[in-house]
Amino acid sequence: MLSYKHMKNNESFSANNTGELQEDKSSKVERLFGNIKKFAERIKQRFGVSGSELTRMTDDALVFAAEETIKAADEDGERSEEGQAEVTEIVSTVVAEGALEEAGAVETDGDNPVATLHESEVARDDVDLTIESMRQDGLELGDGQNVAELATQAIRRAKWDDLIQTSANLGSNPGGWHENSKGERYYVKFYKNPSQGQVEYIANKVYAALGIRAVESQLIENNGREAVAAREIRGATSVHLDELRSSVDVQSGFVADAFLANRDVIGLTLDNCVRGEDGNVYRIDNGGSMIFKAMGGDKEYAPDKIEELVSMREHRPAKDVFEGLTDAEILEQAQHLIDNLSEDDIRRFVNESGLEGQERERVLNGMLGRREYLVRLCKGEERLG
Repeated sequence: MLSYKHMKNNESFSANNTGELQEDKSSKVERLFGNIKKFAERIKQRFGVSGSELTRMTDDALVFAAEETIKAADEDGERSEEGQAEVTEIVSTVVAEGALEEAGAVETDGDNPVATLHESEVARDDVDLTIESMRQDGLELGDGQNVAELATQAIRRAKWDDLIQTSANLGSNPGGWHENSKGERYYVKFYKNPSQGQVEYIANKVYAALGIRAVESQLIENNGREAVAAREIRGATSVHLDELRSSVDVQSGFVADAFLANRDVIGLTLDNCVRGEDGNVYRIDNGGSMIFKAMGGDKEYAPDKIEELVSMREHRPAKDVFEGLTDAEILEQAQHLIDNLSEDDIRRFVNESGLEGQERERVLNGMLGRREYLVRLCKGEERLG
């Protein structure tokens, strides 16, 4: 099989970079389609292929060019503005091609290129950021389908279609352990209200942004049902109360827990935190965050205060773990959250989750308001208790 890697002159296949030109939505999409067309035309001229084979080789070329562009941009350890512009252009082109294929507008019998590129460790972050930027810009195909949504759908479908359930339900929500063709294990939960899975996804993204160890989760469709899939913590074992009290991993995340109203972070039987084979402690079940109770159902998520900063140190089981934290430690954690979780981060996580309507507004306003409360707290304009 011929592939792009057989071509010697890779530079001739680089997408044209237009820099920071101000364009309307349709112009941006047309420019990206133009990039795709140039790749395809050069491959067709060189190899004389057509149809699905041309699409496959174009995909191969786009993905390879994107990876090489990213590596070159990061070669010196810090991207220049020019390097970032080149990365944005080629990754956006891959996303556009992936959206076209997901929409069925292009003849193909291979893997979707945006899903393939997202599997690359060197490119994953750039793909996520590019899709989010295109989502905010509202870029659409000619028939009105959203480019970012199509690309996200392609990534999810490619990653999760081959999951096989390997265990019975182990928690309060339907689900169980699943394994993919690569041998990777995920715990998949099907919430009665899919929005709870989206909220859990946001909570885990917040923990990751703050450097607090928690499960890595993804929103997926499995057998036609919306679900949240949490990657296995290898070698997980239970953690005793005295270990939770002394664990830096656990203690340093208290303000984040309170910010997210994750009151059940410890679990009634101390089962919501585990120790991995790496010796670190992870938060593994964060579905009771923000507007949802752990067992489902609605709860208040006040945007103007964080009562959990006090209540979680006064009521069990959280009290048994966090009651020893000092006000100074809480203020230090609050400043860490402010410094590492921006308003833009919050909006991006909520957008990525797909939350809609009133639930979206409650979560977004609650998180933004609580962050502002912590700002006032650190300035001495609010008092704990």
